[in-house]
Amino acid sequence: MVALSQIKDKSNYCPYPFSQITTTPHGKWKLCCSSAEGFGHTSDFPGNIDLSIKKVGIEDYWNGDYLNWVRENHLAGIPIKECASCKEYEAHGVESYRNRAIKERGFLEGHTKNPISLDLKLGNRCNAACLFCDPTSSSLIQKEWQQLGWDKAVPFSSGLTGQVDPSIFLEDYSWPENLQFWEELKNMSSSLKNIKFTGGEPLVNPYIMPYLEYLVSNKYSRNIRLQITTNGIYIPRKFLQLLGYFDEVQINFSVDGVGKRNEYIRYPTNWDSWLKNIKAMENFAPENVDLCLQHSYSFYSLFYLDELMEFIWDKKRFGFHQFKVNHPQFQRPELLDPNDKSLVLKKAERTLFKLKKVINSERDQFLYEEFTGIVDMVKVMGDNSAEKPLLKDFLIQLDLKRKRRLADFMPLVAKSLGITKADYE
Repeated sequence: MVALSQIKDKSNYCPYPFSQITTTPHGKWKLCCSSAEGFGHTSDFPGNIDLSIKKVGIEDYWNGDYLNWVRENHLAGIPIKECASCKEYEAHGVESYRNRAIKERGFLEGHTKNPISLDLKLGNRCNAACLFCDPTSSSLIQKEWQQLGWDKAVPFSSGLTGQVDPSIFLEDYSWPENLQFWEELKNMSSSLKNIKFTGGEPLVNPYIMPYLEYLVSNKYSRNIRLQITTNGIYIPRKFLQLLGYFDEVQINFSVDGVGKRNEYIRYPTNWDSWLKNIKAMENFAPENVDLCLQHSYSFYSLFYLDELMEFIWDKKRFGFHQFKVNHPQFQRPELLDPNDKSLVLKKAERTLFKLKKVINSERDQFLYEEFTGIVDMVKVMGDNSAEKPLLKDFLIQLDLKRKRRLADFMPLVAKSLGITKADYE
């Protein structure tokens, strides 16, 4: 194996495979939440890959052939397909998961004896049904799709965590009830430095709070950085009481628009209630808690990116993370046609010009650069606007089910897709 110190070009290296395990809601192992091996056809690994948590325990996955193959490629400076999304971000000057991992952990020559970091998605329990999500990450969407008949004819084939087909309705999302999984996890918890919980929705997940309490009662939490990504709809008191026992805490609040825009994209969020929770965290979170606003930018959110940039800019205690929606494909930003792109860029660049004049901190400078990175990606991305009819049909069916109309929330998007009142009759 090549030593990391001998590699001149470390642009394909990431510390995650050397330090972290990641789970999917339907019980699969994954390199990180941005990696693509869950889609079945995106790996050049020469052997058989069994990523089932029920079949492959933590220790076997951590020391197995697949993860060792990933590590060898990273140390040799060889790019792998699983990590393509980070390369796309970096090509446009946007901070990637890989960049963040290196900031946090530096460069590791070999993998730790036990994982020191967890990125856990424990089932699909969720109280929201966001547009770009699917049943593997939301029990609410699972129920809704069954009512629409989409459990037999799915509306798209690739989602946030992997391939989407009728078989996802046969998955056991209660796999975290497996006592062996928790025993393995507890046995290596004393070495943990970082734990991240994402969705489903962590703060309504029945498995997470007992584990946090276990970490606190055993004093492991004193050495742990806790990260939670939440939709912000519900914040339990018990969760707030535990935060002060961790070394550091980062809470990422998902937001994809201001007011009605966010309510539409992240149905059934109530903006006033969400904003109340945000303000409460802003005013009362302990000093060890860092707060972040997290945006998943898509075809529809970009039409109102200017509004969101100004909203985030004014939330001075909050940092910012952003991710591009790549799945489902017909919700990607690339659906913007030339006229759409011109409108989006004109609005966003006008806002950037205004924000540049009021940069007063490192935080402001970072936000400005991240916003600029999104705009730069929009400028150079391809044109997949031929897929607009797929998105139009998808949204109309959802609107009819949810008894609402896109034009009442995001009129610019409705106009771009050609959705009119007649489509609901």
